[in-house]
Amino acid sequence: MPFNEKMKELDRELNIILVDTFRSILKVEEAALKRKELADLSINEMHLLEAIGKSPEGRTISDIAGS
Repeated sequence: MPFNEKMKELDRELNIILVDTFRSILKVEEAALKRKELADLSINEMHLLEAIGKSPEGRTISDIAGS
């Protein structure tokens, strides 16, 4: 198998591993959020709050959407 084909196959396999890992992380995160007092917030809402809170000067939703 030529080198380029080997790299493409490696890229595909790595992509599958990364996507599966990301999905697993999301499931764990969702389960953890459901056990907390803030269970009525969605994951997207929690990520939004996290993005706002990480900035020392504060950020608006428009700022976050633009980044």
